[in-house]
Amino acid sequence: MRPMLRTLAVLVAALTTVTPALAQATFRIDPARTRIAFVIDAIGFPQTRGEFRQFMGRLLVDFDRPQRSRVTFEVSAASLDTKSPGLDDYIRSSAFLNVGQYPNISFSSVAVEKLDEQTVRVAGDLTMLGVTRPALFTVVVDRTAGRRGAIGFRAQGTIRRSQFGMISGQPLISDNVTITVSTEALPQ
Repeated sequence: MRPMLRTLAVLVAALTTVTPALAQATFRIDPARTRIAFVIDAIGFPQTRGEFRQFMGRLLVDFDRPQRSRVTFEVSAASLDTKSPGLDDYIRSSAFLNVGQYPNISFSSVAVEKLDEQTVRVAGDLTMLGVTRPALFTVVVDRTAGRRGAIGFRAQGTIRRSQFGMISGQPLISDNVTITVSTEALPQ
């Protein structure tokens, strides 16, 4: 029994030594494994679903003290894709995203709160149409994504588009837009 206890003690010591190295790390978003999607309802029409195809993001993750973690995303508004070219052009117009004047949508976290072992709440500033408003996302973290030390995230939140001055189509088109970001991030 003693050799087993000794082996267990060595294993615990090895894990303890590895954990601080993983405690805080910088990650970059892997575009090939990232999806930034949105859903919006409209009266008399099916839900409109779409995603943004061009973006970049960085994460500073502190597993021991999640409140010290940070995330930034920048999305090209023109990269919108609803699988309908006509609808895409309309959403890119001044009626909605106005990509000619406001080419980017950005998010920068201001606070991270641990909810449980796999879930955090990320509060931050979302800037769209030149207007910055608070946004809140619930994020499920997968530390076992496995590929070259990658970690997975699935973030979801709802914004009110009218807070950014986007009021076209109301009340037929919902004010609430659900945003979902699923990603795998690689250590830098």
